[in-house]
Amino acid sequence: MLRYDSPVQATDRIATESFTVGANPATGKTVGCTVAAGDTMLLLLGAANRDPWRFESPDRLRLDRADVRPISFGHGIHHCVGAALARLEARIAITAFVDAHPRYLVDERRLRWKRSTTLRGPSILPVVLDPG
Repeated sequence: MLRYDSPVQATDRIATESFTVGANPATGKTVGCTVAAGDTMLLLLGAANRDPWRFESPDRLRLDRADVRPISFGHGIHHCVGAALARLEARIAITAFVDAHPRYLVDERRLRWKRSTTLRGPSILPVVLDPG
């Protein structure tokens, strides 16, 4: 789910050295955008998680993907220090919720999303428990 719909959609970084962006690993073709040392870049994590060069059918939610490795929590020295805790909390909370309410329904008519270019998620998530 983190690859398909990351809660963090964008972040920024400052280049510490110059480099060229954009080699397609399948073809080796380079886009040719040069980033200079000191440039500020806006990294679109949500878009990277849907990169068709990296993921087959990137806009399809498939929970059986063998090699997902989303960058939703960053990468390398910028990897989120709370990533393991967030995954554990989600696993515990979702399991507890589904165990307590195996039948539930999201009222999509009243569902509202945050209006933000950085963070994604519902601002209102109306859930009907055990609908009849």
